Amino acid sequence: MGRMPSSIGMYAKLVELYPKSYRQRYGQPMIQTFDDMLEAEQSKTGRLLIWARVLRDLPGSALKEHLTNGKGVAMSRNLKIVLVSVAAALLLANGMSYWFGILHARQAVGIERVSTTQLADAMKKDGFYSHYGNAALLFKGQVVAVKQQNNVTIATFKTHSTYLLECQFSNLKLVIGDVISVVAPGGSANRLGNGVLLHDCVRG
Repeated sequence: MGRMPSSIGMYAKLVELYPKSYRQRYGQPMIQTFDDMLEAEQSKTGRLLIWARVLRDLPGSALKEHLTNGKGVAMSRNLKIVLVSVAAALLLANGMSYWFGILHARQAVGIERVSTTQLADAMKKDGFYSHYGNAALLFKGQVVAVKQQNNVTIATFKTHSTYLLECQFSNLKLVIGDVISVVAPGGSANRLGNGVLLHDCVRG
């Protein structure tokens, strides 16, 4: 990789939260995999979401390795750091996922709390942009269909309309029946033949 970019250096520091024996075996492959993921992701949105997942998952994984590392649960300095990091990571990652969804609506004009039916009907009546324009859209809905295309997840949400509402997420695992909150930039909307597709959606 040559000289590590600052993001890889930061990730390498996080890997140090794992026990030494674990780092010696898996540390370098983890760093290489993370580097590959960032390199493959072209959008700033995708990179920030990768970081959000790392900050949410890695400290908890490191804690689990400490607790199962053979010699009991001595409250070492490293373990104390891991415990604090877990709590901080949960708060930070959840905050990043929610607020980044709003901030990503770069030209957002206000924030609209809407229903899935309102969004579908607005496109059906050809009033989507006049209603929502570039607002950041906040809604909650039930997933009724999921399509996975490479690193993109397209979810269809239940509406009480003859039109569909679909959202495009970056590599988000969803199953039919999930009820989730979503943040999406209204300005990303594309008309479908029978509904609307929102890009750059983030799970709230």
